[in-house]
Parts: sequence; C-alpha cells; structure tokens
Amino acid sequence: PRQLSIADNLLGDHNFFGGDSPCHGDFALFHILDACRTMQSDCLDTFPRLAQFMSRFAELPGVREYLANRLPPQSVGLCGSFMQVEVAKARHPM
Repeated sequence: PRQLSIADNLLGDHNFFGGDSPCHGDFALFHILDACRTMQSDCLDTFPRLAQFMSRFAELPGVREYLANRLPPQSVGLCGSFMQVEVAKARHPM
C-alpha cells in the first residue's frame, strides 16, 4: 500500500505518468501492477486513479490485442508464484 500510494500521488490527475501520452515508465508500471492484481485482485480497490490508469493503458492499441490473446497466468510452484504460461512452456516444452 505504501508504494501504491506513492505511485497514485505521482500519477495525480494525469492520464499517464508522463502526462497525456504513455511513456516507457508507464509500460513498466502497468506490468508490475498487472502482476500485483494477478496475485491479489483487489489491491487497487483503494487507489481508483491507479485502477483508471490500468483500464486506460489496457485500451491502448497493441496492448489491448496482447491482453486479449495472452495465455492466463499459471502457478509454477515457486512458493506459489505465478508467471505467464508461455514462459513456463518455453522452458519446459510438452
């Protein structure tokens, strides 16, 4: 929650962290927050600006298509960790 609060304050009332257009850092933070939601789906419930950022970012061309077609996360047994199925399959072909 502390780091989410910091990110929420940095975002402020902007669409993206760099202003009105996404930048490299937005991609990185989207990835991290997406992983957080995979582990704890309600983690952004008290941070509506971050939740709106995630929704806005997920609708960007290219990102929308990627999210629609990616395989779901799957437990790989590393202390309950999750990773994208395609990574696990790449390392352990069937």
